[in-house]
Amino acid sequence: MNKSDLMKMLITKENLSEAQAARIVDLISDRAGDALKTGEGDVPDSLRYRVLKAAKGRCMLCGATSHERLLNICHIKPPSRGGETLYENLQVLCDKCSSSRSDRDDSDFRPGADEGFNKECIFCAASKENILIENDHAFAIPDKYPSTDGHTLIIPKRHYASYFDSIQVEHDAIYELLKIREKQLLEKDPLISGFDIGVNVGEDAGQKVFHCHIHLIPRRKGDSPKWGERSQSR
Repeated sequence: MNKSDLMKMLITKENLSEAQAARIVDLISDRAGDALKTGEGDVPDSLRYRVLKAAKGRCMLCGATSHERLLNICHIKPPSRGGETLYENLQVLCDKCSSSRSDRDDSDFRPGADEGFNKECIFCAASKENILIENDHAFAIPDKYPSTDGHTLIIPKRHYASYFDSIQVEHDAIYELLKIREKQLLEKDPLISGFDIGVNVGEDAGQKVFHCHIHLIPRRKGDSPKWGERSQSR
């Protein structure tokens, strides 16, 4: 479709003014030129869809959606360094994040790219039978030594120690499970009147298992657990 036909379509179907339509056409043309310069325009539509689907339509670094910023399918190992246009070498980055990269940067921002699994970690090896709920990037299990009844751990699937090493899609996944688990616990026990939500980062802060995890602790009127206390029941 040429520029003239695209402008007519935007004016007719989207009720845009001629100036608005022209601006959009110019933006599309500019992006197409930039894509060709960086090699991103070589990504076939079927492969582009597959990469976007795996990323849930979000930037892998900041979590932005297409409603917030324009999304790009970017090579992890750049074409300038011999990177190929393969599914395994592509990730989604928004305009802001992709423009901040060097043309020789091969950083992989997909969850699990660096530290996906540690066979020595009890959370990486958590039994599927213990999982209460999960999504693509996190899961929830009961705390082995609960401070109160219903004490739950929300754990990212990627293995990393510090909460501050999580990326936006993992933040979103953790928050989603916190909300779901809160609702489940309130429906199960009407005596719950509040929650503690906490995370320990580092040995000096009380972290015992060095795989990031967030505590969701139900509170009931009159209880008095102290942060970090554990029952010895299993």
